[in-house]
Amino acid sequence: VIFVFVTRASPNKYPLGTTNGLSQTTTSIARAMGPATFTSLLAFSKECSLLRGNLVYVVLLIFSCSLVSLSRRLPELKKNNLRLIRVFVKAHPGSRMGSRYHANSRKES
Repeated sequence: VIFVFVTRASPNKYPLGTTNGLSQTTTSIARAMGPATFTSLLAFSKECSLLRGNLVYVVLLIFSCSLVSLSRRLPELKKNNLRLIRVFVKAHPGSRMGSRYHANSRKES
């Protein structure tokens, strides 16, 4: 689904590669820095006894709530976007979204 939003964010097809590249780069940086950052925060909160060593969980809760509120501000998927999702799923049947889509289509048959 994120792929659809990234594709729709591109003004036309020419900068689409750059848009996808920036999206992949941002995702990779977050996946690399996230575990290290929160593991360090856990160790620091345990060592300094901040909230009895549970500061990291409060930070993660605030972070999660803010991301959920931001995700609610995304525009709703329209019929065109659902067609894009179906095309993506058919092209990538092994993805998590693909397996859910194919499981639902088998139930409907």
